[in-house]
Amino acid sequence: MDEFVRRWNDGERDGYLELFAEDVVVYADETWPENDTVRGREGIAQFWQDFRGVWDDVKLRVNTRRTGDGVAAANCEWVTRGRASGVEGTIEFAFAAWEDGGVLTRGKFFEEFPDALEAVGLGH
Repeated sequence: MDEFVRRWNDGERDGYLELFAEDVVVYADETWPENDTVRGREGIAQFWQDFRGVWDDVKLRVNTRRTGDGVAAANCEWVTRGRASGVEGTIEFAFAAWEDGGVLTRGKFFEEFPDALEAVGLGH
């Protein structure tokens, strides 16, 4: 997860995309207004373009807990500055990640960190 964050924050689009399996699937939290499933590396590339396109600056902060078998839950924050408004803000979310051979094969966004922990088997 650290390399995902580093490449995102450094704006390394191509390097970031390399960290995803060709057939990756990333699910949004069902409660989110935009809860589309992102499929494949092309979908991740589109997410990169769309998400970064509205922000003048967007950095990612992550605190990760791993299960030890390529599975992790992350408590995350997007730290943003709007392109048009210049307004700074923080968007909190959680993420569950399943990796194989150092590439993300599946992921899911959550509103709350305990839900991500539960998804990867680290919940109570």
